[in-house]
Amino acid sequence: MDNFNFYMNYFSSDMAIIFTVIWGGISAALITTKGYWLENFMFVTNRLSNHLSNITFLVSISIIGGITALLTKYVNVSIHYILGRDPLIRMSNLGGHEILTGIIATVLYILFACAIGYLYGIILKMNRLIAILIPVLLIGFGIVGNNDGELYGAVFSYFFQENSIILFMIKVIGAIGILFSFAILLSNKKEELR
Repeated sequence: MDNFNFYMNYFSSDMAIIFTVIWGGISAALITTKGYWLENFMFVTNRLSNHLSNITFLVSISIIGGITALLTKYVNVSIHYILGRDPLIRMSNLGGHEILTGIIATVLYILFACAIGYLYGIILKMNRLIAILIPVLLIGFGIVGNNDGELYGAVFSYFFQENSIILFMIKVIGAIGILFSFAILLSNKKEELR
């Protein structure tokens, strides 16, 4: 009998999305450093407008990063097709609604990471010891006092396993608003952030 080889390749943008989420969190923490903070005060007049301009910047990079990270799947498929290594039978079966939903979810995940990073950067400016204490407490609480990860599992399922895009948007936008509001309140309580 003739030999028949069948190769099936799945192309995904998961790794690009993960690295973009990490990049968003790190970028948000970096814009709270002293150099950026002092540089912003040349252009904005008070602390609230500084926060609002930083949040606007983070929303902008989240939108751009979310769209480009999600569409890297199609770049990978196109490069694979152009190089002609294996024939492609079907590129994608996603409709416009699914792609739009994916873009919205990706943008919100990146913005959520930005909000966490921004709050972490503000807390870090208040006390450098917290930079070590928060990760140690999170890891230690996950290992010791969490009953096999039930709390982290509940948080994960609350944010990452929602089936309705509307409920997901409400949950994540609410959490983002709380994180940014908490960062603004914390920085306003401090006389001068170093």
